[in-house]
Formats: sequence, structure tokens, C-alpha cells
Amino acid sequence: MVLKLRYLLLLLVVFSLNAYSQTEETTASANEEIKPVEIEKSSSFDKGNYNSWALSFGAGNFYFSGDLSSVGAEDKSFDVAFNVGVTKMFNSSIGIEGVFTMGTAHMYASEYHVGKNTPLNGSTETPFFTTNLNLVINLSNLVMSGRDHANRRWNFNAYPGVGMTFHKAYFTAGDGSSFPDQDWANNDNKDDEYVRVFSIPVALGVKYRLSRRFDIELRETATYYSDSNFDGRALYDVNNDYSAGGGRSDFSFYTGISFVWKLGSKDKYLDWTNPLDDTYLEIDNIKSRVDAMTSDVDGDGVSDMYDIDNETPAGVMV
Repeated sequence: MVLKLRYLLLLLVVFSLNAYSQTEETTASANEEIKPVEIEKSSSFDKGNYNSWALSFGAGNFYFSGDLSSVGAEDKSFDVAFNVGVTKMFNSSIGIEGVFTMGTAHMYASEYHVGKNTPLNGSTETPFFTTNLNLVINLSNLVMSGRDHANRRWNFNAYPGVGMTFHKAYFTAGDGSSFPDQDWANNDNKDDEYVRVFSIPVALGVKYRLSRRFDIELRETATYYSDSNFDGRALYDVNNDYSAGGGRSDFSFYTGISFVWKLGSKDKYLDWTNPLDDTYLEIDNIKSRVDAMTSDVDGDGVSDMYDIDNETPAGVMV
């Protein structure tokens, strides 16, 4: 009897050790197969992942308004100008650009001066070139936000700036006599020299994204000149007093279409990127991982992310 009890105790010890060993192996195997969920940390907006330089080439209509205008009483002109530019974006909303524009403007007298014996009875031809330094303000990225605009095709921009214009105006009087640009206040003929004038350009543009590399933009630029000499009729007033400092201020309007070539090896350009777009992508990534942690396709009580077998039959103990 005592011998049987000893054998029974020995069998119980062996069985316990074997069960403990199987439990450890099962736990170790489970730990190897079930890994903790790794959620990527939200990264801040990195400008280094985007291209920031672009070149533009375009042409358009140049319209002048002053003492003489592109559309006069007896004639009118559709003048074509050409522009090239380089843009550097500092972030998705603010940048800077340099623009060079050149052309030849033709201006004519209004109905109030045609046929009258005034210094404005005539027409002017003015070759010119302008260099502008503009601030680029991406209105779309400042105003719009959210995932709905991540793949947008349209951008709206504002371009306030400063510039310098060089021109030489050739005025032809109504009697056919021709003479170069004059500064009536100083009674000084400019001969064949270019006159330097400071200017203030302000522009609005709408841009369409053609592809990863190219955009097309329609832009309207209004420019105010620091003197009224662009049309060769500086400081003239209705009383024919050339020293009184009268005369209409000179303005021009340039409606141009440009092709924009986005430079760089990255897939995206800063001008077409809103920092919130990346944030929404990260939120979508986290949401998909959370959904995987909480979903259970086979209903066995183990989430799909941890479930080794997503086809466990109903009623089977897991």
C-alpha cells in the first residue's frame, strides 16, 4: 500500500512539471507571434521634403493709362509684353519672386485733346523693361484647410512688390513733329536715354496644376509709377502750366499667362502643400491602426491585429 502511494505521488510530480513546461512554451510562442502595436509618432512639417524653387515664362497684354492711353480717341493698340521670373517659397504660404518684363507700349490722345493745340494732341511709343521684387502670398493655403484640399488643382496668390522701370518715350505731335521724352518741369530733353522710374506693382493670380512639374498661371498686375513720364507727357495740366506739377499719374495693367516649371527632385512642391494635409494623413494612419486593434472578423474575442487565425469556427474555445 505504501509503495502504491509513492508511485502515485511520483506520477503527479512528473505530470505537474510537464504541464508547467507546456505552459511556458505556449506563452513564449504567443509572445513571439503577438507583437505590440507600433504607431508612428506624428512628425512636424518638414520643408526639406518639398521642392521650393520654380521658373516662369509668359506673355500677355500691356495696357497703359495716363495723360495718353493705349485706347485713344482716334486709335488704339494691343501691346504684347513678355515676362520671365524665378520664385523661392520659404514655406507653404509665403515666398519671394523676381520678375523681369519687357515690351513696347503705344499710347494715344483722348477725345478732349485730338484736334486741339495742346501738348497732348499726339501719340507716344515707349519701349520699356521692368524688374520687380514681389512677395508671394499663397491665399489658398492661408484660407483653405483640411483633407478636401490635399489634391486640389487650383491656387490663388497675391503678389505685392516694389520695382524699377526703364523707358524712353517718343512722342509724335498732332502736326507730325516728333521728339523724345521731355521733363517739362525742368525743360530737359531726355534724347535717346532710358529714364529710370520707381514703381509699385500689385498682382493677383490664379494657378492651375498641370502635372508634378508644370503649372499654368493667369495673372493681372497693376503698376503705379513714381512720375508721369511714361507717356512722354510729364507734368502737364489743363492750364498749360508745365511747372505747376499737374498731370495724371501713370498706371499700367499687364494681363499675362505664364508656364511655371517647378524645379527639384522631390515629389511635391511647397506651393501646393498645406501642413494640415500631412497632419490629416497621419490621423488617417493612426485611425486605420486603431480600427485593426478593435475589429474582430471571426468573433472569437481576439482582435484581428493579434489573431493568428481570423477564421476560427464559431463556438470553439480560444
